[in-house]
Amino acid sequence: MTEPERAVLADELRARRERLAPLAPGREDFAALLVQVDAALDRLDRGTWGICVICHEPIERELLDTSPLVQACLGDLSAAEQRELERDLTLARE
Repeated sequence: MTEPERAVLADELRARRERLAPLAPGREDFAALLVQVDAALDRLDRGTWGICVICHEPIERELLDTSPLVQACLGDLSAAEQRELERDLTLARE
């Protein structure tokens, strides 16, 4: 990822954080999503965003483009984790 792309992504994640923060108190699903946004921002800062936490290889670009909060390759996710990702994507669309 180039530095300009990283900056755009960081701005997008910060904007999501600003929208989620007021909604998170009392909403477990939004609070969990806020934690994921913060974790993605931290990975961007550390230079580990886009690297699978399981296999340590780059995550599929198409997956990152649709879900920048993802931390693992699709093939490395358990069935429960895949369902959770689907739930997160649904929440993000809403």
